[in-house]
Amino acid sequence: MAALWLKRNSRGAAAVVLAAAWALPVAAYAELGRYTRYMADDYCMGYLAQAAGFFGAQRYWYMEWSGRYTYTFLVGLAELFPGGLIPWLPGLVLAGWYAALTWAATGLLRAAERPRRLAPAALLAGLTLTSALLALPNLTQSLYWRGGVLTYIAPLALGALLVGELVHLPAGGRRRGPGLGLIALTAFASSGFAEVYTVVQGGALGLAILAVGMAARHGERGRRAWPLLLAALTTLTGLLIVILAPGTRTRAADYATPPGLGAVLHNSMVYTGWFLRDALTTRWFGWLLPLTLAAGAGALLAEAPAPRLRRPAVLTLLCLPPAVLAVLVAAYAAAFYAIQYLPPERVLVIHWAVVAAGSAAWGWLAGQTFASRLLTRSRAVRSGALAALVVGGSLLALEVVAGIQALRPERRLFAVNWQNFDAWMRAQPGTGPLTVTRLDNPAGIDSFSADPAFWTNRCAGLYYGHELRAAAPVPTATSAELAAAAPVQGQLGGVARVVAVGLSPTAVRPGETVTVTVYWEPLAVTAQPLTVFVHLLGAAGSLAQADAYPGAGQYPTTRWLLGRPFADAFQLVLPPDVPAGEAQVIVGLYDLATLQRQPASGPAANADGEAWLELGQITIAR
Repeated sequence: MAALWLKRNSRGAAAVVLAAAWALPVAAYAELGRYTRYMADDYCMGYLAQAAGFFGAQRYWYMEWSGRYTYTFLVGLAELFPGGLIPWLPGLVLAGWYAALTWAATGLLRAAERPRRLAPAALLAGLTLTSALLALPNLTQSLYWRGGVLTYIAPLALGALLVGELVHLPAGGRRRGPGLGLIALTAFASSGFAEVYTVVQGGALGLAILAVGMAARHGERGRRAWPLLLAALTTLTGLLIVILAPGTRTRAADYATPPGLGAVLHNSMVYTGWFLRDALTTRWFGWLLPLTLAAGAGALLAEAPAPRLRRPAVLTLLCLPPAVLAVLVAAYAAAFYAIQYLPPERVLVIHWAVVAAGSAAWGWLAGQTFASRLLTRSRAVRSGALAALVVGGSLLALEVVAGIQALRPERRLFAVNWQNFDAWMRAQPGTGPLTVTRLDNPAGIDSFSADPAFWTNRCAGLYYGHELRAAAPVPTATSAELAAAAPVQGQLGGVARVVAVGLSPTAVRPGETVTVTVYWEPLAVTAQPLTVFVHLLGAAGSLAQADAYPGAGQYPTTRWLLGRPFADAFQLVLPPDVPAGEAQVIVGLYDLATLQRQPASGPAANADGEAWLELGQITIAR
C-alpha cells in the first residue's frame, strides 16, 4: 500500500523529503544559538534597560543614540526577562524568518494546488535562509550577537512577512481592510531597524510597483498597485522617523559630512562590483546552491510543465537579475551615505538574503518554465532524475548540517567561559575595581581592554556594578609545543589536567636551576585562587620547591579560560649541599588559606595516594 501511494504521489513525497532535509540546516543554526551570550554593547543596552526601565530606555535611545525604534523596542522587551533572552533570540528570529518565507512562497506558488505547494514553499525557504547564512563573512556578528540578529535579521523576517501579506491579500471583501492594516503595520515595524534594510525594502517595493504598473491591464492598475503603494509610503515614513531622530543626528556627528549624489552612486556601484566579484569567486554557493536546487525542484516537482514558453514568465526571468542588482546598489548606497565606507560584515546578511531569495526564485521559475523542453517525457528518466535530486539534495543538506555542527566546540567553550565570568562577577562584593581575564568573543567585536575607560569595560562595569580592567590570558599552547613536551596523564581534582611537561635540564649539579614547564588544561574555575606547588623529591624528602599562582601569579584559577591549554614555567634552584642521585618532579594544587590539596588521579598520580602528580625524574651529579 505504501509503495503504491509513493508511486502515485512521487512528486509530493519528494517535495516533503527535500523540504525536511533543508529544514535541518535551519534547525542546526537555530540550535547553535543557545551558546550566544552578551557581547560588546549588549552590556550597554542591558544596563540602561535595567536602570531606566522599559519606557525610560526607549526615550533615551531615541533621543541620544539611535532612531531604530523597532530594534530598541525589541531589546527593551528582551531585557524584561533574565539574561535578555540572549540564548533564545537566534532561534526565535530564525524560526520567524523561516515561517514567514514559507508562507510568502506559498502565495507566490499559486500554480500548484494548495496541499501541494506547502512543501515546495518550505524547500525554497530553507534554501534561501541556509544559503544566505552560509555565504556570510561573519556569521556570529549577524546571527549570534543580539545587536546583529535583532538589527539585520529580524527585519528580514518581517520583510518576508510583508511579502506574504501582499501576495495573500484578498482581492476584495471584508478581509481586505484588515489585510491592508496589517500590511501598513508590518511595513512600519520592519522600517524601524537598520537604515540599509529600510532602503532595500523601499527599493524592492518601488520595483514591484513599477512591474505592476507595466504589466497590469488598463483599469486594474490602481487596484493592484494600491497595497504596494501603501507599504512603500509606510516604509518611507518609518525611514524618516529613524533618520530625523535626535539620537541618529547625534550618532551621525561622528562621521564626516554626507557625500554628494555623484559620490554615492559611484561608490555604491564600485562596492556592488566587489560584492559580485566575491560572489562569483569565493562565495558562489550563496547564489549557485539555491539557484540549481530550486531549478531542479521546479522542473521535477512540477505537476504539469508548461507546454510552451509564457511571456510573463520569460519577462520575469529577464528582469529579476537586474532587479536584484538594483537592490544591491541601493543597499550599498545607503551604507556609503551613512558611513562613507563599506558596511560592517554583519550588514551583509541583508545583501545575501536578497541574492539567495532572488536566486531561488529565478531557479524555480526557470525550472517550471523550461521543464518541458529540457526534460524528456520518459517517465523512467524523470523518475530517475527526481530520485537523484532527492538523494543529492538531501546529502548536501546533511553536509551543511555537519559543517554547522563543527562550530559547536568553539561556541560551547565561549558560553562556558562567559558563564564562569558572569558568575564570578556577580559573586564579588562591593563596587571596587576588578581584574578579569579577557575573553575574546567569536564575533570579533570589541572585547574588554586593560583600560577601564574603554567603552566595553565601562558598559560591563555599569552592568555588573564594578570597574573593570582585563588582563590578556596566558598564550594558548600550540600543538607543536605540546608535541615537543613529554606527555603526562594526570588530573588534579576537577580543576585541571596536566597534559605534558618539559624538564630542562634533566641532569644538573648542586646550585644549578631546573626549569619545569607544566602544560595545564583548565577544567573548571574556582571560587578561591589555588596555589601551584612544584617540588623536587629525593630520598631524604623535598630538595627544592616553587609555589605560586599559575601564569607567574597573573592567571589565577578563579579566572581560567577553559579549553585552552597553556604553559606554566617554574624555576627550581638546587641547594649547594643537595645529595647526588635521582630526584622526582611533582606538581599539585592547594588552597593557601586551608592548605587543602586537590586530589590527584590518572596514571601520573602518586602510587601511595599523595595528592600530587609525578612528572618525571632528573639526575643530580656531583
